[in-house]
Amino acid sequence: MSTADSLQRELQQPGIEMSKKSELLVQLVAEAVVNDPAKGLAYGKEALRLAHTSKNKEALAFTFSYLVSVNFMADEADNAKLAADSAIWYAGKIENKLIKGLAYYKAGWLQNLNNEPDSAVESWQKALDFLEAEQGGAKFRAAIYYAYFGIYAERGDIDKEQLYAQRALQEAHDPLARSVLGPAWQINGTMYLDRFDLSRDTTLLDSALFSFKKNIELYLQSKGQAAVRDPIALSALFIAQIYMDHYPPWAKDSVLRYVGIALANADTVRNKRMLVNCNTILSNYALQEGRLDEAERMLVQAKAAFGTLDPPDYYVGEMLYRQLADLAEQKGEKVLALQYYKQYVDYYKKQFDARQMETIRRLDARYQGVKKDKEIQLLKEQETFRRKQNFFYLGILIAALFGLVFMFRAYHFRLRYSLQREKFLRRENEEANLKSELKEQEAARLALEKQEAELQSQLRAEEAARLYAEQQLLKAQQEQLQKELLAGTLQVEHKNELLYKLKEKLSIHPGSEAVVKQLDRIVHEEALLDEDFEKIKSAFKDVHPQFFDRLQQKADGKLTSLDLKYCAYIYMKLSGKQIAALLHIEPKSVRMGKYRIKQKLGLGKEVVLEEYMNEMKASTNDRQRDDQAGSLFKDLS
Repeated sequence: MSTADSLQRELQQPGIEMSKKSELLVQLVAEAVVNDPAKGLAYGKEALRLAHTSKNKEALAFTFSYLVSVNFMADEADNAKLAADSAIWYAGKIENKLIKGLAYYKAGWLQNLNNEPDSAVESWQKALDFLEAEQGGAKFRAAIYYAYFGIYAERGDIDKEQLYAQRALQEAHDPLARSVLGPAWQINGTMYLDRFDLSRDTTLLDSALFSFKKNIELYLQSKGQAAVRDPIALSALFIAQIYMDHYPPWAKDSVLRYVGIALANADTVRNKRMLVNCNTILSNYALQEGRLDEAERMLVQAKAAFGTLDPPDYYVGEMLYRQLADLAEQKGEKVLALQYYKQYVDYYKKQFDARQMETIRRLDARYQGVKKDKEIQLLKEQETFRRKQNFFYLGILIAALFGLVFMFRAYHFRLRYSLQREKFLRRENEEANLKSELKEQEAARLALEKQEAELQSQLRAEEAARLYAEQQLLKAQQEQLQKELLAGTLQVEHKNELLYKLKEKLSIHPGSEAVVKQLDRIVHEEALLDEDFEKIKSAFKDVHPQFFDRLQQKADGKLTSLDLKYCAYIYMKLSGKQIAALLHIEPKSVRMGKYRIKQKLGLGKEVVLEEYMNEMKASTNDRQRDDQAGSLFKDLS
């Protein structure tokens, strides 16, 4: 079912609203533009009646826009102009930018067909301004760029031709503009052919073939539902011509295939030129293969179609009569061949003249286009200059006003200045006196602050010295107590051991003479030791608890209390015999104890334990001094 049939069926539904019915009728008008203009006029009149009844200005502008095309195709040029003017008028009364753009697009379309390309470009530019970024406007934007392509292709402006062909293709890829995608591909193929004619770059032929084939592919995918089939036939004919002129003879099958597509889709009643071109291509192959009768039949059909062309196409006539002359010559008809050859020469001259005129026309059109662009640019520059000039004059006027205001304010200021000058001078004198007094007071305050700072500094120094002295005294007292406690502890331990041994002796030999003698000897030895105890006690006081902590750290905590006693006695420079007497052990046991201590401390055989103890004492005293200095620094800060 075609689109027109679907619209007719929807239009015939009962209870359809007037606005919807008007919209459907306008769509039918658009469908009938090419295929049935008379029916399109009938639909348009009904749509106008409904739009006038409902006073819907948007519907009126929309309907008149499509009636431009319908009236022109129905050969009613005056009505087409009236429809364009009405569409523009109603478009000025509405806010819908899409319909505004459509009205100006159709007006430009008619102006272009009436050979007013400059006016058409102005109308299309207004249409693009309205259609920019409008949803549903891509179809009309693509159609405008398609028309731009035609104008600049006629003028031979290859750069703008390429620009608008590519813009048309870009817009036609919009889902709402798919109906113009095929024609967009077709003009891109034409553009690549025109560029090939200038540069002879064969890659452009590949691009042209691709574009023409995309046009045919889209048509075949739509199963022949396209409203206009002539662009499909034109694309097929271009492809056949490219294969025939620029490809080897084996491309004959491709040529014949695309000629067949062109003939199947061309409206040969309306487009006689298409029929002539196709038949001349087919006759050319028939001549090459010696099928003279077939070639003659094709050329006769082409000649009959060529006779109906108004105005005649000199290029087509040139090609046709040259082939007719070749055919007559091959058939031995010399007189007829001469006649055809004369006609070929006549059309060749006319084609040459036409090319010259076309070249002149194109150059003139390009000149006029460039001239118009220059005029527009000049007008824009003049307008810009005029605006700048106006701004300049306005600036001068504003500056003059500001000058007058400034002069008035300056006079007023001088008057006030002369009245207040004496008062200002008096104030300056008063302020100078006050500043002098303030400076003196400030100097006195600074002197007092300096004295106060010096006193505070002196007090801080005295306080720091007092704190340091107190700290030293406390540390000395603490160390004295620790030393006395350590010495007392050693004495108590010694006495306890002595009493324990006495107890042992008494328990083993109670009341024996040997025990009594033993006791006398021990008491005698103890008396001798007591004589030197004050010296030993004094030596013990020199041992600091940190000494034992460092020894334990060095031995990883392996030293026993007995080992520490040994270390204390050794540190006090007691001999091995004295240590044995104090501990009531053999001197040999003392030597073994020293050896065990050296092993726990990780000392070598060459190290003398007494010297090591003295070094430990020295390092311990240094650490004590560092700790005291750090504490003092902390207190002072």
